[in-house]
This record gives sequence, C-alpha cells and structure tokens, in this order.
Amino acid sequence: MNEVLGRILVPMLDGLGESGVDIAAARACLKASDDQLRGPTFRVPWDDYVACMEALERSCGGPDGMRQAFHEAQPKIFAAHFPALRHVLAPRDLFRLLVVMMNFIYLAPRFTDTELPDGRLRIMIEVPEPYRPTTAIFQACAGGMPSTTGVIGLPDCEVESDISPRLGIFTIRLPESRTLGARLRRAASGLLIHSALREVEHTWTETRSRLAELESANANLADLTRRLEEEMQHRERVEAALRAALDIGRDAPAPGAPGGAGAGVRDFERRLEKLAEAWKLTPRQVEVVALVARGLPNKEIAYRLECALHTVELHVSEVLRKSRAASRSALTAALWADPESR
Repeated sequence: MNEVLGRILVPMLDGLGESGVDIAAARACLKASDDQLRGPTFRVPWDDYVACMEALERSCGGPDGMRQAFHEAQPKIFAAHFPALRHVLAPRDLFRLLVVMMNFIYLAPRFTDTELPDGRLRIMIEVPEPYRPTTAIFQACAGGMPSTTGVIGLPDCEVESDISPRLGIFTIRLPESRTLGARLRRAASGLLIHSALREVEHTWTETRSRLAELESANANLADLTRRLEEEMQHRERVEAALRAALDIGRDAPAPGAPGGAGAGVRDFERRLEKLAEAWKLTPRQVEVVALVARGLPNKEIAYRLECALHTVELHVSEVLRKSRAASRSALTAALWADPESR
C-alpha cells in the first residue's frame, strides 16, 4: 500500500535544492517522475520515502546537517503548500493545521498535538509496526519546526526534541504575537481551520476507501506470506523486550507474585508474555509494564530505561488505554489475575 502523498515531495526537494543540498540521490529513491509525483492522488511507498529521507541525511553530512538544511528550507516548503492561509494564521493554529495536513499526507505515521498547562504545544509523531523505522524523518522535523513561524513573519520558536527510531516528541514554545493584527488574524483563523478540517476529512475518507478497495483486490498468497513474516518478526521483538524487561528487575520479586523468587520470575515472564500479545504492546511498552508491575514510579522507570520522564508518562498512558485499566494498580492486578479469567 502507498503511504506518502507524492505532491508534498516535489516542493520539499526543490526547497532543499535551492538551499544548496544535493538532492539527486534522494530524488532517485522515489522511483517516479515529477508529473507522477504532482498527481492529485499519487502516493509513494513508505520504504521509498524512508530511503529518500535517509539519502538526504547523508547528503547533508549527518543529523546536524539535516536539521540545518530543513531549518533554512522550511519557510519555502511550507509557503509552497499554503500560499493563502499563511497570511492569516496565528502561530498555534499554524502548527495545528500542519498536524491535520500531515495526517492526510502520511498514512503510516500518526501525528497528534496537545496543549500543555504552561502554554507550550507538544506534537508527537509515531511510526507504528510494521512500518520501517528511521530517525531521519524526525531529524527533519526537529530542524524545520523552529523556522515554521517565519512563514507568518515571526521569529523562530523554541523546540525541545526527544527522538527515537519510532517516536518523535517535540515540545514547542511559540513566539509572542506582537500586534493587534496578529490577534485579529487569530480570530479569523478558527473559521479557516474548520473549513480546512472538513475538506481534509472528506478527502481522507475517499482516499481510505480507495486504498481499502485496492488492498482487498490485491490480496494474494504473497501478501499473506508477508503479513505472517511481519507478525513473526514482531513476536521476536516482543520476546526480546520481555527478556530485557525481566533482566532489569530480576533482583526484586514482583508485587503479588506467588511462590518463591525463582517461581515468581518464571510466572511473571509467562503472564507478561500473554498480556503483551493480548494487548498488542510494543517492545518498549513491555519494558514499562514490567517495571510498573514492580511498583516503580515513573521517575525511577525513566532512570532505568535511560529516557525522558514524559516519554515514560506517554508509554504508561498508552498501556492503560490498550489494557483498559483504570489505574496502575488495576494494571498490576490484571497482570496477576487468574489467566483463565481473561
């Protein structure tokens, strides 16, 4: 299935080329002509898009060069997609519209935005299984997001980035609006966002319907074999995460574990493996569940897993959602419940 809207890529590569980046190798990865890419519904396979972004990263000399190149090119790229709306959008609505459009442009990653109590905006981009992971896309976002506000005549925003191959978390402090005109534009932008959302939703529904029809028509033995291989690979990753999670906390028996320490660890491993499969947990989420079940607070989990505290909080929230547990205590109780009762 093709996952990336092709017409977004031409202005991106043109903008980078104008900034002095050698785009030849990246352009070759897309395996389509400019006319095809500019087609209204043409989409590029996810693996080809990832190869294109990783080729750009190499052309830029690595992650730091990638960030710098997208920082310089982002206002040109963004202006090419929103030639009219950019004149009336307030900074916060600019980013929210960007999230809405990215969810239409990319079918594989999931883009979400949250407003924090201190007024900052947090954007999370997740690449789910079984799509190919990469940090190159997140490095491009980390470079381009600060200069996005330049499109509406404001200085760069402050962006904190937390990047892994499947998850990019960007916490943004937007610049202050400096004029009455900016406040008036903010009032008008709500209507524009509403109209854009309705149009995107309509187009999104039609595109999903066509893709579902194509996927159904192309289902064959080769496709079924591929899906089976992907499922086996996912199971291997989960099992590896289980072993890693058990190694992290093997020195202390889990709360509520029956029997001695050795028996508790073996029983814990069996129960965790079953729940990982039932709840469709990622390997990182398995590690978090193992430590939550041992009663560790988020701060200690972040220390043991060597990641940011808010990243642990996001993983815990996602596990609670998947398990339908109301609290951490309920999650631990579910782990130690009678397996026959599930």
